[in-house]
Amino acid sequence: MESLIGELRKLGLTNYEARAYITLVERGAMTAGSLSKASKIPYSKIYDVLSRLEEKGWIIIERGKPNKYKARPPSEAAKMAIKRIESELKKVERIVVRELQPLYERIGVQEKPEVIILRGAPIIVEKAVTTIENAARELEVAIPGEMRAFHQQFKSSFEGAVSRGVKVKVLASKEHRDLLEPLFNLGVEIGLRDKLFGGGLIADDEEAVILLSGGALSPLAIWSNHSELVKLAKIYFEYLWRDAEKLTG
Repeated sequence: MESLIGELRKLGLTNYEARAYITLVERGAMTAGSLSKASKIPYSKIYDVLSRLEEKGWIIIERGKPNKYKARPPSEAAKMAIKRIESELKKVERIVVRELQPLYERIGVQEKPEVIILRGAPIIVEKAVTTIENAARELEVAIPGEMRAFHQQFKSSFEGAVSRGVKVKVLASKEHRDLLEPLFNLGVEIGLRDKLFGGGLIADDEEAVILLSGGALSPLAIWSNHSELVKLAKIYFEYLWRDAEKLTG
């Protein structure tokens, strides 16, 4: 059991939590008292242990007199734990970059700006999704009419950005209104224009993906973190945004 407890600790459980969960998997639903005896966890601590296990998604409480506690399937509980850990690590990454990158640059050691050419929809979508996930403060997106299909691939990424507090603006052709209303309901600011030529996205005024040509079948784009190029993209976006029809409730 000790080696298995060690593995469960890697997924965020304490020693007592791991022992309680393993016991519930082995023996099925149990009362707190029975679990305390079977797992050799002090009765004074068992309710705190069970409360944390429920909060972390490892067990289910079957209400009654008395309550019984049942283990979630290990495959389900482990996936939930991994997702929670990944979410926490992403938060740590954003904080570390936000706090330390300016200091790193202030002492005069700056990363060399890059410009990468992206060919084909799969590569463009992959880089765009990564750029959206990197955003910590602001995201500005322009979707031209011929790129309608791209929006559907970005929807969950936009939702994720909003959920972590990123201010999101989406500029699109009026023909996209039906696709954008669900995002508007989540808190995304929407601007609509009769025609929109070109497109792309800007994250935190630090990196941009700019669509160049090729239409929906064979698009061409660039990704860059070059400050002047990102600045030009932002100026153009703000020019288009200023005169766009804003979607309202």
